[in-house]
Amino acid sequence: MIKYPMYTALTQVSELHGLELSEDTFETYAMSAYNKIGNKDYRLYRTRLYPKTDPDGGWFVEKPCNMDSIEAITLDYESA
Repeated sequence: MIKYPMYTALTQVSELHGLELSEDTFETYAMSAYNKIGNKDYRLYRTRLYPKTDPDGGWFVEKPCNMDSIEAITLDYESA
């Protein structure tokens, strides 16, 4: 199976069907369609992220740059 960059489809939609979409609109539609495909090629990684506090008193983690979606989150501690 030949794999093409996602934005190749934007060019094909424009050339074959005459549709003009902004890159933001195309990316929204493409990611929605990609998430509905059942047999997509993906890699599953396990990582350990450490939360940090933000100025408003909440918590956040910086996600890895190659992450598209989160499948599960587990915690290493028990609440009292």
